[in-house]
Amino acid sequence: MIWKTLSWRRWKDLVLKSTEQRQVEYELRKSQARYRTVVDTAFDAIITITPDAIVRSFNRGAERTFGYKAEEVIGRPVTLLMPERYRDLCATGLQRYLETGEARVLGGTTELVGLRNDGSKFPIELSLGEMHEGEERLFTGIIRDISKRKQIESALQRSEANLAAAQQMARLGSWESNLEKGEVYWSNELYRVFGFRPQEFVPTHERIINVVHPEDKELVERAVCQALDESKGFDVEFRAILPDGSEHIVHSQAEVVLDEASRPVRMLGTVHDITERKQAEKALRESEKRFRFLVQNVSDIITILEADGTVRYVSPAVERVTGHRSEEQIGTNAFDQVHADDREQALRMFAEVLKKPGLHPPVEFRVPHKDGSWRYLEHVVSNLIDDPNIRGVVVNSRDVTERKRGEEEVRRLNATLEEKVVERTAQLVDRERRLEDLIGKLITAQEEERRRVAYEVHDSLIQTAIVAQRYIETFADAHPPGSEVRPGELNRPIELVRQVVQEARRVVRALRPTTLDDFGLATAVRRHVEELQNEGWEIGYEETLGGERLPIEVETTLYRVTQEALNNVQKHARTTEARVTLRRRGRKVRLDVRDEGRGFDPSTVSGEGGPIERVGLSSMRERVALLGGELKIRSEPGAGTSVTAEVSLPATFERRGADHEGE
Repeated sequence: MIWKTLSWRRWKDLVLKSTEQRQVEYELRKSQARYRTVVDTAFDAIITITPDAIVRSFNRGAERTFGYKAEEVIGRPVTLLMPERYRDLCATGLQRYLETGEARVLGGTTELVGLRNDGSKFPIELSLGEMHEGEERLFTGIIRDISKRKQIESALQRSEANLAAAQQMARLGSWESNLEKGEVYWSNELYRVFGFRPQEFVPTHERIINVVHPEDKELVERAVCQALDESKGFDVEFRAILPDGSEHIVHSQAEVVLDEASRPVRMLGTVHDITERKQAEKALRESEKRFRFLVQNVSDIITILEADGTVRYVSPAVERVTGHRSEEQIGTNAFDQVHADDREQALRMFAEVLKKPGLHPPVEFRVPHKDGSWRYLEHVVSNLIDDPNIRGVVVNSRDVTERKRGEEEVRRLNATLEEKVVERTAQLVDRERRLEDLIGKLITAQEEERRRVAYEVHDSLIQTAIVAQRYIETFADAHPPGSEVRPGELNRPIELVRQVVQEARRVVRALRPTTLDDFGLATAVRRHVEELQNEGWEIGYEETLGGERLPIEVETTLYRVTQEALNNVQKHARTTEARVTLRRRGRKVRLDVRDEGRGFDPSTVSGEGGPIERVGLSSMRERVALLGGELKIRSEPGAGTSVTAEVSLPATFERRGADHEGE
C-alpha cells in the first residue's frame, strides 16, 4: 500500500502544501469577492472590455447610468453605449494603441458623450486603464455621469455674467493704491462714476481729493489717515463734484494690505455711486412726511374700525366734515352714527367686507353733522384685518357734496376744452391752408427762377452767340476756299466766342457755385463780390462768420438773396457802388445788401409788376419765408435800396452761436 511506502516526513510535506494551497485559494476567492463587492456597489459605472471592444463586465453603477441590464450588454460591442459619431473613433483609437502603444485617452480622464438605452445623450467623464487577467489583456473604464455638474457649471457661468452686469448696472467701481510707488489704479466703471475718461485723467491722491466736495474733504482725509495708521479699512460716504459741475453722493469702502513686517503697502477699495439711492431715500422720507401730513390734514376722513364696528382711529378731518372732534368718535360704534334709512345697507356692506379681504367698491350713506344736518359721504372700504400692520377695516370717507361740485366743474372744463379743441382745430386748418399757399409760392418761385435763368441765357448768352454766328457766316460767304485771310479779320468773331464761353460759365456759376458747397456762405459771397470788383464795381464786404458752416438750406437761401439783390443792383439801380454785410448774433444770421443807386418806391411794386418783382423780390421773399425768416426792403427814389434778410438757426446751433454774441 502507498501508505506504507511514504515516509512520515513526506506525508507531512504533502499535507502542509495542500493546506497552503487551500489557504491561497481561499484568500484569492476572498479578494475576488471584495473586488466584486466594490465594483457592484460603486456609484460610478465600471465597464471592462476586451481589445476588440467587447464588453466583459458591466457593474450595477453602469446599469443605473446607461439603463441596460448587465446581461443585455456583456458580450456586445462597447460602442452600443456611445453616439454614432464616437464609434469609429473608439475602434480607431483601440487599434492604434494595440499596434503602436500611442495612448490618447488611456491613463487619463476625458469628457465624452454617452448614449442611454432610451436613446438620450448625456455628458460623461471617462477614466480608462489597462489590466491583465492571466494572459488576457483587458481595458477598464470608470464612467461618471456629469450632467448635474455641467448644469452647475452653466449656472455658475450665468451667475458670474449676471454678477458682472449687475456691478456695471449698480455703478460700482473699484480702485487699488500702491502706497510704496504712489500709483493709483481705477476700474473703468470708477472713471464713469466720477465722470472722467480713462485717457483724459490719471488718478493721483491729490486729484482724487480735488474731486471731493470741499465740505467733505476733511472727513475723507481723516478716514484714509486713520485706516493707514491703524492698518484697518474705512467705510465713508461723501459728496463728489463731477467735471460737469453736478454733485453726486458716493459710498467708499477700503481695506489695507500689509507686508510681512505689518506695514501697509496697498489699499484696495470700491466706490459705489449711491446718488439715486440717497435721492430715493430722501424722496421716501419726504413722501412719508407728506403722507403723515396728508393723513392729518387731508379733507377725506380716514377711519380704522374693529371687526365689530368700533372706531379705533379717525383722522382730524372728521371735525371739518361733521363738526365732531376725533376724540369724541374713538370707542363708539360707527354704525350708530349712520342715518336710520341707510343703516341696514351699511351693515350689510360691512358684513360682506368682513368675508373678503382687500378693497371693496365704494358705497354712499349719510352721517350727521354736529349742527343737526346730514352729510352724504362716499366710503371706500378695505379689509386689512389680516395685515399685521393694520389689523382692522380701513374706511376712506369723502364728502359727496364737494365731489358733486367737482363734477360740475369738470363738466364746465370739458365744455371749455371742447371750445378750445374747436378753436385749435380751426388754427390747424388755417395753418394747413397757409402751408399750402406757401408750397404754391415755392413752386411759383421755382418757375420764376427758371424764367430768370432763361432771361440770362436769352439776353446775354444767346444774343452774343447769334452775333458771333453771323460774323462767321459773313466771313465764310466772303472767303471761299483758297481765298486769302487778312490779319485780324477773325479777331471780332473770336472775341465774341470768348464772351459766349465766359457768359456760359457765369450762368453756370449763378445756378450753383461750387464754392458754396466746398467752403461755405462767407467764402462764396466773398468770391461773388470779388468777381464784381474785377468788373469795376466799388463794393465792400464785411462778415463775422469766418469759416463756420451753417445749415445748407440757410447758406443756400442767404447766398441766393445776395445774388438776387446784387443782380437787381446791376440791372436796375444804375450804380456800381454797394456794400454787403453778413453777421451772426446768437441764433440769428443777418444779411444786408445796400446800394447807392436810384432807388424805387416799394409800394408801387405789386405781384404783377414785371420781371423786377417776379424774378427778384418775390424769389427772395419766398426763400426766406420757407426758413421762417423775414425779408425787409427799404428804398425810396434817389436814396438807394437796402435789402435785409434775417433767419434763425436751429436750436442745435445755439451753443456754437454763443461765441458770436455781442459782435
